[in-house]
Amino acid sequence: MSQINTSPVRVGNFTSSGIVALTTSDRSGKGFGAPAMTYIAETNYERMLGRNIDSETNARATTWGTMVEAIVFELLPTDYTFSSQLTDTHPIIPYWRGSKDGTKECAERAVIDIKSPFTLKSLYSLCYPCIVA
Repeated sequence: MSQINTSPVRVGNFTSSGIVALTTSDRSGKGFGAPAMTYIAETNYERMLGRNIDSETNARATTWGTMVEAIVFELLPTDYTFSSQLTDTHPIIPYWRGSKDGTKECAERAVIDIKSPFTLKSLYSLCYPCIVA
């Protein structure tokens, strides 16, 4: 898995940040691709063990992301709610959970997902589609 699940609520569940792996297909286009099969297996391992199977975390990247989230929310109007520490469970699909960075609960409801690239490569990957569009 590319995202490390440290919350006990998220361990053993598909998360919004990792679920993109399930969109990959095999060469025939009819089955799951290798990233999906790996994600499914690792999620099952976590569920069986009752704990996170990844032992490595990037504390600098996590600290950076947490700091950027706080700065962004300081800049937003007051009708936005910071909620990245809360994990939601999908009402229908078992084992799918996710954490929104924030929400706006008024006439125009919105979910916020803040991106805070830690490396130059990840910044370029995020911004490039906007530059060429």
